Amino acid sequence: MGLSDLISRLEQEAHSQVQAIEQAADAEVRAMEAATERAVADTSARHLQHEHADREIVRQRELALARRQAHARELEAHHAQLARILERARALVPEVAASAPYLEALPSHLEEAMPFLEGLRPRVRCQAAFAPTLQTTIARYEGAELVIDDTTAPGVVIEAADGSVM
Repeated sequence: MGLSDLISRLEQEAHSQVQAIEQAADAEVRAMEAATERAVADTSARHLQHEHADREIVRQRELALARRQAHARELEAHHAQLARILERARALVPEVAASAPYLEALPSHLEEAMPFLEGLRPRVRCQAAFAPTLQTTIARYEGAELVIDDTTAPGVVIEAADGSVM
C-alpha cells in the first residue's frame, strides 16, 4: 500500500468521521428543535388554559350577576303586582263592607272567634255601623264587651283582657 492509498484512506476516514459528526450534530439539533417546539407548545397551552380559566371565572361572575339582577327585577315585578292587588283590594273594602252579604256573614265570623277567648273578658272593637249586627252575638258571651271604634277597619278586632288580639 502506497502513500497515496494511505492518504486516500485517511481522507476517506476523516470524511466519514466528519459525516458521522455532522449527522450526530444534525440529529442533536433536530432533537433540540423538537424539544423546543414541545416546550413552546406546552407553555402556550398552559398560557391558553390560564387565560381560558380566567375568562371562565369572569364569565361565571358575570353570569351570576346577571342572574341576580334578573331575579331582583322579577322580585320587583312581583312586588309591584302585589302592591297593585293590595291597592285594588283596599279600594274594594268599603264597598264590600257595606254589602248585605258581608253584614250577614260578620256575626258568624265573630261566633267562630269568640270561643277562643271565652273566659278572657274579650273586647270586640268595631265601627259603629257594625255594632247593631254584632250585639246579639256578643251578648251570648259572659264578660264580653262591645267597643265602638271608628278607627278600626271594617270588620272586628277581638282583644282579650290580657291584650292578646285575634
